[in-house]
Amino acid sequence: MSPRKTLTRRQFVRLAAGTSALAAYLAACQAVPQGMPPAAQPSAEQPAEAADAPAGEAVKLARYGAMEKDHFPLFEAQRKKFGEKYPNVTIEEVGVPWSEYITKVRVLLNSGEIPDIFWFMRYGVWDPGIEAATYLKEGFIADGSDVFDTKAAKTFPNIVEAGKVEGKLIGMPFEVFSNGVNWMSNLAIMDRIGMQPLPQNPTFDQLNDFLTEAQGKVAKDEFATGPGSWELWSAFMSASANQPGFHGMASDDLTKSIINTEANVKTIAMLAKFYKTHVLARGDAAPPHLDGMLGGKVLTAPMSTWAPTQMNTAKFEYGSHSAPRFQGVEPRVDGFTGINFWTFSKDTKHPKEAADFCYFCGALEGLDIWASSGRFAPTEKYTVDDYIKFGKENNQIGEREKGFRAAITTNFDVVPHLKPWPIPPKAYWGQYLNKLNEVLQEVVEGKTDDEARIAELLKTAQEEGDKVLAGTAA
Repeated sequence: MSPRKTLTRRQFVRLAAGTSALAAYLAACQAVPQGMPPAAQPSAEQPAEAADAPAGEAVKLARYGAMEKDHFPLFEAQRKKFGEKYPNVTIEEVGVPWSEYITKVRVLLNSGEIPDIFWFMRYGVWDPGIEAATYLKEGFIADGSDVFDTKAAKTFPNIVEAGKVEGKLIGMPFEVFSNGVNWMSNLAIMDRIGMQPLPQNPTFDQLNDFLTEAQGKVAKDEFATGPGSWELWSAFMSASANQPGFHGMASDDLTKSIINTEANVKTIAMLAKFYKTHVLARGDAAPPHLDGMLGGKVLTAPMSTWAPTQMNTAKFEYGSHSAPRFQGVEPRVDGFTGINFWTFSKDTKHPKEAADFCYFCGALEGLDIWASSGRFAPTEKYTVDDYIKFGKENNQIGEREKGFRAAITTNFDVVPHLKPWPIPPKAYWGQYLNKLNEVLQEVVEGKTDDEARIAELLKTAQEEGDKVLAGTAA
């Protein structure tokens, strides 16, 4: 990290008040990057230290991002390609494991040690520390609506709209995901036990019958489906999508929890029996859904639109189908989603170069590199055939083209239609769901599938949910 990133209190107050490096970017741009709009006129109030670097002057930018093993080669390739276009710019990578990212990035931001470029999430339901609205409110990032030309990038319009806070686009989207909408399956296990894959858009009854049959055929150290408490809530929300209110979880105005309904009691009871039979009964030391799947021990598990990247390392052929639904209910395609962005800070001394890099990673060759791994980019510029081509060129598919194509097709069917959750004014969804999880823990642990007991739990969960939405929860 460069010492220049440490802000004085006076600098922070000035930046938070709106005299940001973004305006300097718009004012000082002499060469407009590919796909970007014309620069705005300069303002007399811009701080002198935020001017662009003279042509050819060495520029060093720090990029701070959550980084897992499958990210390393992608980030390296992005840096190399960007360096070919902008040889005077060096990207200093600061990679942090996902499990530590939220805590560490908040410490940095709160201390004033703000990276030039950093990753964040829109609709970060798990923690407000990675939520874009938090960053914008606290004055760390700027409105990029006039900086990033998302139409030229062919970014899905629904993703662009979802990436705005109070009408302001606060970064360049480079990836989109939706948990639980994409179920992956081990076709090698199916072939061995003589079963056929589930159809696209299966019902819960079909999935239940499928796993009931499979349970008696898989080995003792194998699992019919991958366990994990979040999967229950993902399935619960999906199953409740046809209920009144927002996704059957809260009222349309986001002021009241509505999870204590007869339909939701029956949903939870059904899912409790499902998990008790197909997950928890398989053993206490069940592998995580992804690791278990990759290890060849899981027959099927709910994944996400990032799943094909990880599944490319599997040593077996795999398939995919959309999330299960109730009989007679249309397949759900507007579920919970998260969007990953690159943005640049108001504090950077090189806003033009920082914005160039964000756009490069979300629209130009940098996005090509990201998508070429199989990770799903929020843009219409790639087709299913492109992803298959990427996989072949990277030796990631081989004989598994069918499985990869099925997974990618599911993503294409879902992502352009995703509608992210509206954000409660006094809460964030992670807090809401955590309360729900706490109350229903005994269901998750397989201790009850009794509807009367579940109704009691949902009543408590609804009361706790009301407190979260009202901003009065502990």
